[in-house]
Amino acid sequence: MKFNIVVLFSISSIIIFSCNKQVKNDKIKETKSIISAKESTFITDSLKNVLNVVLKNNDTTEYQRLYKEFVTNGHKKDFLYYSIKMGELHNYGQAFMNTSDILAKYNYDSKFPLESKLTLYYLLKAYEVNNENAKSIINEMYIDKGLKVPSSISVLENK
Repeated sequence: MKFNIVVLFSISSIIIFSCNKQVKNDKIKETKSIISAKESTFITDSLKNVLNVVLKNNDTTEYQRLYKEFVTNGHKKDFLYYSIKMGELHNYGQAFMNTSDILAKYNYDSKFPLESKLTLYYLLKAYEVNNENAKSIINEMYIDKGLKVPSSISVLENK
């Protein structure tokens, strides 16, 4: 009799815990879908089209306006692809600088975001095309300390 009660209790516990786990998993999935829906509503198909035209035409004025719009609306991270693309396609210093800023903001691996090789790479790319903001930062990081400024590509090479 005692054995039957123990077995019955064990089976009941397993069923209750597995149902509870399923409810938690469903809540996690629901939360992820809400977050995805929120993110996807900002970057609409028409906005993607505008961004692609900006990239194609090297429209720096519209690029800067869109960057400010993304930042203002809390979607700086979502602009990363476009800043990289604009910089690489047109060697545009402000796009390299924006990419460096975005990567620095979302670099959770380091207390010092500019220690990230990729962040530093884009900062140096901006510096190499004479972006004024990048010049100021590089001056503080290297020149004012009497250090040689590395090339952007050298930062990515294995040492």
